[in-house]
Amino acid sequence: MDFLPQDIWTDLQNDGAIGLQTAARIPGGWLNRLWRAQTDAGPRLIKQYSPERFDEKKLRDIESALQRQRVLWENGFPCPKIFPAHGRALRVSPLLTTYLVTEFCPGKNETAETITPAQMADLGRVCAQMHQAFAALPCQGVKGFPLRVQSVRDALWENYRQRRQALSPEDPAPYRQAVLDQEALLRWADGGFWARMPLGIAHEDFTPDNLLFTPQGVSAVIDFDRNQYSFLWHDIGRAIISFALEKGGLNARKARAFVRGYAGIAPLTPADAADALRLCCLLELTWWIQPAMFLHDAGKATRYLNETLWLMAHFFKLDALLDGE
Repeated sequence: MDFLPQDIWTDLQNDGAIGLQTAARIPGGWLNRLWRAQTDAGPRLIKQYSPERFDEKKLRDIESALQRQRVLWENGFPCPKIFPAHGRALRVSPLLTTYLVTEFCPGKNETAETITPAQMADLGRVCAQMHQAFAALPCQGVKGFPLRVQSVRDALWENYRQRRQALSPEDPAPYRQAVLDQEALLRWADGGFWARMPLGIAHEDFTPDNLLFTPQGVSAVIDFDRNQYSFLWHDIGRAIISFALEKGGLNARKARAFVRGYAGIAPLTPADAADALRLCCLLELTWWIQPAMFLHDAGKATRYLNETLWLMAHFFKLDALLDGE
């Protein structure tokens, strides 16, 4: 259904501060639904949350995450302004439909093929600025806090052991190899790697879909639903692999541009960026290395799978690749 649901429409019509005029469905959302609305004060984004994806507890976590977004916006960070109702970011219609209203930010999504080194440098700067802004907020009560790193390590080993034990000759050969290849990575990471990983509140969905650009740089970071206490460098690794992996090879110039931008705000070296890429690989193994992912094209998920497989194949070469041209 492309039309804004009647209960949301009526709910917003009753909010004189919004001044809703029209609403047109736009793509995106992964089961959530999005509309670009025209209001008396300009364009707005309406996001309806999927009841299949989000139960009451998950919605409470999202409310908390969006309240942190509100603080970042109030402090000048380039993210959408939220238009709350009764102090809450998430609105609930009379029919109990949960939705969000934010400003509609200008800019366009870029890809690894289209992003420029200058945009990458600004993305690094904005990522560091976001991490600094999050660091000023209390961690108590934030989803994921406290983070028990040993539990993360144990979960990765358990996932590996279970998948290896369940391997069958009927599984796709690339999947079987991807499972077997994990042992060397996990053994290497147990040698002090996790102790080097900074912890804090991170965006945790720092992907091309959630980053808007002008030709000069970042215009807005969007979709803060998943921000939580986590590994800060996951944001860094996810951004670099998303935007610097071109046609099967790492564009070192773009990766180093991100590092320079970040380092202008907070410490980050090319060696740190290599570790951030390894962190991204390890944390996402359980998400993408699954039998079904190797059987058919799953759209965006297949892209993430291919990025993870590339990181696995180049795990021990990343420092040298970041030094290359």
